[in-house]
Amino acid sequence: MGVSCSLCEGRAVYYRSSSGHYLCISCLGRMLERSIRRHLGKFAALKPRGRVLVPVTCYNTMASLGLAYITSFIKRGYESEIRVAIPSSVYLDQYSIDTLARSTSIISVDVSPRYRFSNIVDTLRYDRVWSIILAKILGYDTILLPITITDYTILGLEALLSGSEELLGDVVDKLTLDSVNVINALSTIEAEAIISYAFLVGLNGYCLDDSYEKIKASRIFYSVSPKGPELEFSSVKTIDFLRGALLRKLRYTCSVCGGLSLHPDKCSSCNNNSFDKMRVEVKNNTNIYTR
Repeated sequence: MGVSCSLCEGRAVYYRSSSGHYLCISCLGRMLERSIRRHLGKFAALKPRGRVLVPVTCYNTMASLGLAYITSFIKRGYESEIRVAIPSSVYLDQYSIDTLARSTSIISVDVSPRYRFSNIVDTLRYDRVWSIILAKILGYDTILLPITITDYTILGLEALLSGSEELLGDVVDKLTLDSVNVINALSTIEAEAIISYAFLVGLNGYCLDDSYEKIKASRIFYSVSPKGPELEFSSVKTIDFLRGALLRKLRYTCSVCGGLSLHPDKCSSCNNNSFDKMRVEVKNNTNIYTR
């Protein structure tokens, strides 16, 4: 890059437009860590003797890897137990597995049956369902998902374009099902920053069952996003307003994924995919899935 870090004079590797800083990899990590720590503090997610699960997800796999890596630093000073779960639906290269294993506790999880996702709602709710099932099996009380502020804007826009009211119900900071709290841990961070950080520390992975086409809202969002970071942060207020207007219609909570639903008992996604029949099995810790 040929530019010095705005904070420490080291070699900058990333320009964060939302703050106007040129950052080295260490300072980028610290800025992300502080932002995530503040956000989680609102929900007391890192309470003494708390048990926190960080799933590597099919939706935005690289963002979830960045979150998993940063949580190894966030937990310092707390008595919380944090564990990263890698499902059979996600591929990680061996370097990524070794890197995560050095910094935090990881487990391999077999999720069945295998699904081929046709839309973004199914992917989001699949990740949440297997994570909740696993949390119950292991006795964890908190799940951290990698939904960023960029995702909030894109998912909210996609909900409006597709008429998917239940998708708009997923754009919330916290959901609770059977005493398991599900927190969108990156909702104050732009996707580019966390994904770039994951890439810069050498992490690499992707969903093996991702078959849906890129959502229309992504093309619209990225066609205007170069105009400035204000789009990501200001649009959330509009999404929140629209979601609030729908609360009267989304008056049910899905008993499977915990998401807001148009229907009693199960949301459309969990019902259509029979997610209530999903099986989750913890594999031997040394048997991490590789291809």
